Amino acid sequence: TNRPPPPPYSASFLLEMLAARTSSLRRPAAPTPRRRSARAVRVSAAAPATLGEVVDPRTGYPRAAKKYETVIILKPDTLDDEVQEEMDKLESFINSEGAIECSVVNRGRQRMAYPIKEQWEGIYLMVNFVSMPRVPKALQDMLSAPVVGGDEKNIVRYMTIKYDLPKVNEA
Repeated sequence: TNRPPPPPYSASFLLEMLAARTSSLRRPAAPTPRRRSARAVRVSAAAPATLGEVVDPRTGYPRAAKKYETVIILKPDTLDDEVQEEMDKLESFINSEGAIECSVVNRGRQRMAYPIKEQWEGIYLMVNFVSMPRVPKALQDMLSAPVVGGDEKNIVRYMTIKYDLPKVNEA
């Protein structure tokens, strides 16, 4: 039982596996919780504490902060201006919710493993951000909300996964 945990999977890989309906997909084993020591915590200048959060010296971020990756599939007939508008809307929403870092990347048009709403292709957006746990919950609520008005929703599918933050090497 002393095997190392499997490597973390990217959101695009997991979304592709979900789309293929593969039953052999296993979730990575959850890391064992580390015991906190009673010693004082140093505050890092890289990421100042927000809302009185205690900064973890190993990562440089508040203790509760995690790294998240969200992959969003848009309809293939979405125009470039609409894709850019979606990217800007996502980035501004995540930053307004209090994310520490945020980046949105257009991965382009890709073929899916099976058709979703009779479409074999989709435009993939990858959103990487570091934040507190309330931000991905708010993002999920925003992405799953139905559109009010005459416009049709461009989002076909989305999925968010959580990573552990990398430890900063102190020399």
